[in-house]
Amino acid sequence: MRVPGPWSHREVSANGIRQHVVECGDGPLVVLLHGFPEFWWTWRHQLVALAEGGFRAVAVDLRGYGDTDKPPRGYDLWTLAGDAAGLIGALGDTRAHVVGHDWGGLIAWTMTALQPRRVRSLTVLGAPHPLAVRSQFVRDLRGQGRATASYALAFQVPRWPERALRVDDEGAPADLAAAGDTRTYLDLLTPEALADIATFADGIGPYKDLVIARNADGTLGSTTSLVADAHAAGLLVHPYTFRNENQFLPVGLRTAGGPTDYGDAFAEYAAFYATGIDGVFADNPDTAVAARALHRAA
Repeated sequence: MRVPGPWSHREVSANGIRQHVVECGDGPLVVLLHGFPEFWWTWRHQLVALAEGGFRAVAVDLRGYGDTDKPPRGYDLWTLAGDAAGLIGALGDTRAHVVGHDWGGLIAWTMTALQPRRVRSLTVLGAPHPLAVRSQFVRDLRGQGRATASYALAFQVPRWPERALRVDDEGAPADLAAAGDTRTYLDLLTPEALADIATFADGIGPYKDLVIARNADGTLGSTTSLVADAHAAGLLVHPYTFRNENQFLPVGLRTAGGPTDYGDAFAEYAAFYATGIDGVFADNPDTAVAARALHRAA
């Protein structure tokens, strides 16, 4: 996402991939590595503050995030550290102050260990040293071990993160329910509620059936007013989750193969982009990027 501001956007090739970076200021290089599941926008305030302090601040979309390439593999710490180290050289510097948060912090720790000559200083937020994580994981299986495994492994199960946000089949948000608020997701999609959301958020990520309803026979139905209502409130719309397999596609866009065979995902993307959505959440990013390019070229 290329949000305008007192910074510049560009693409840099490093470690075999194209990385989207956001730059602000001049001076010693500071590279900012975001956490999961974030993107460069995490550092929007720090970009300006560092530039005002006399630094060249660069926030990058990590491999697989934002506008950076999303190859099918290369998400281990060794490769990700190589991405960050290669970025420093591609930016025309030999060394940089490296700042990492969460997952980006683990990457920063790893890069400092593997390529110390690239690191002028290291600052890590919310991420212990990888060796400390490993040690506590083994020593405290019921505590740190369970917490680490449940957090990391839960995100590997298709659709589980989305389901975890709901406390019942009606789709009541878990945080609102915990606070005693009885509103459901549908209650939050009225024009009045969307206007309220716009006071603290830039966009919404609704389930895609709330953008184009499904008919009783499983085919795509009529377009709802959600996109228009959200845009009227000044919100971006990125529905979830798009998958290529037949079992996740509307009836009529499935092939003659089995449930895990690929169907006509491009037709589904085309239908949703025609509603005016601003982007998507997808489990097959290569298809999503190709579909977006087709839409923009149309």
